[in-house]
Amino acid sequence: MKPLTVRNLALVRDAPDDRRFDFEVSPGEIIVVLGRNGSGKSLLVSCLTGQRVSRGASVAVCGHEVFHSRS
Repeated sequence: MKPLTVRNLALVRDAPDDRRFDFEVSPGEIIVVLGRNGSGKSLLVSCLTGQRVSRGASVAVCGHEVFHSRS
């Protein structure tokens, strides 16, 4: 079971499919989010916590779905 699984996430409204992304964090893995001012780091965290909803996306923590947005 993966500690974090993200599917079909887009950081911009009405993003085409090629601008959406999936990722998983494996047990023991450490990730770092780097970027310039305004690149979307805080927006990513807002999407992961469900404060902002990316249409069609899903986020699961330890196998438990945090949210699943319908398209």
